[in-house]
Amino acid sequence: MSKKITIIGGGISGLTVLHYLKQKYSQRDDISIYLVEKEKHLGGTINTFKLEKALIESGPNGFLNSKPRTLELIKELSLENALIEADQQAKIRYILKHNRLQPIPTKPQEFFRSSILNPIQKLRLLTEVIQPKKELRRENVYEFAQRRLGKGAADWLIDPMVSGIYGGDAHKIGLSAAFPRMAELEQKYGSLFKAMHALKKTNGRAGPMPNGTLMSFQSGMKQLIDALGQKYKTNITMSSRIKTLAHNGKKYQIYTDVKAYEADEVYCCAPAYATARLFRSLDHVLADDLDSIEYAPIAVVSLVYKRSAFADTPKGFGFLVPSLEKKKLLGVLFDSNIFPNRSAGDQFICRAMVGGIRHPDIRSEKTESLLNYTVSELKTILNIQQEPVASKIILWTEAIPQYTTEYIDLQKRIESRLEEHQNLHLAANYWKGIAFNDCIENAYQAAMKSNL
Repeated sequence: MSKKITIIGGGISGLTVLHYLKQKYSQRDDISIYLVEKEKHLGGTINTFKLEKALIESGPNGFLNSKPRTLELIKELSLENALIEADQQAKIRYILKHNRLQPIPTKPQEFFRSSILNPIQKLRLLTEVIQPKKELRRENVYEFAQRRLGKGAADWLIDPMVSGIYGGDAHKIGLSAAFPRMAELEQKYGSLFKAMHALKKTNGRAGPMPNGTLMSFQSGMKQLIDALGQKYKTNITMSSRIKTLAHNGKKYQIYTDVKAYEADEVYCCAPAYATARLFRSLDHVLADDLDSIEYAPIAVVSLVYKRSAFADTPKGFGFLVPSLEKKKLLGVLFDSNIFPNRSAGDQFICRAMVGGIRHPDIRSEKTESLLNYTVSELKTILNIQQEPVASKIILWTEAIPQYTTEYIDLQKRIESRLEEHQNLHLAANYWKGIAFNDCIENAYQAAMKSNL
């Protein structure tokens, strides 16, 4: 008897679930696998487009080459020759303090000359090695940073890092949920500095954050999405909105706007809030838990300038903005420096992230207002003398899931409820990691659970 698997959602998670299921069942003619996407395009937040000949990303600008699963996927899609490595400038990063860019130190001698922390804050940071370790189940990132590194480092270094990665509030993001490696290193070594020293001695790596080189593709991140979409085009249905999901005791019933069909196994790879709507009639408790996952809104404001617009062309990767600066601006990427092939001739791309969890009002803010705000902020910060020659705003009203202090307990509850529904799986960036590499690894793990 034939079996059918349905994947809901055509972002990177759904597409890679499709890829790994097709591999897993390549010798099974009795299994049909289909992916359903509500939009006219694949990729979710991942998209690359042209703006005045410049190559612009609507979402992530790259990935770290430290995860074998991602590199294997790229090889399986024959995209190895399309890979490009970030320029050396990408190692130079800044923090905005009192409206001025301050380089983030990368060496001890630079740290002592840095203006990000004052002398007292630097001394407090150096006492990290003698701070006692604690195991606090629901400790937030700010509490952890203040306890180990001091308030100055928490405010000016850790806070902007959290808003840069999650668009979130360091007082709400859970350490063990969002940065489990930091929590593990404290427990193992008793100190982050001791951990860094030990790691450098054993494997040459000296940090608690993910390692690797930032990579992308010649034609942008969409190149990977396009490769998956083309490879499996006969398995993909576009512009089809699924309204609800039910189960008759034998199979899942999937209801769209125009028809209903059955599946033996279902993978939900849509955002948590969308998955909650699908699950409402199937399991309202599970739906409520999924619906409780909060998302940060992010406006991606892409600005293309002439290089002559700058009194001094920006160097490095970009800058992050601490919440103490009281701005809606979270950070800016200098895309032309990170991947020089992104801009043509005398163009320079600044891609700003605006909003985040602290500024929910941007969900309803007009495009013109967001543009004027961002242009004005960058004009002051970067001493820009001219207006941008082109601009594009993409507003993600629900952009990044928040891994709060409640997340781990929530995840356990969701896993427990899922066990009551045979052949129902989750794979998305709200589930066990938001990064590009996390989505691919988790998609693989989810696909391997299939047992038809």
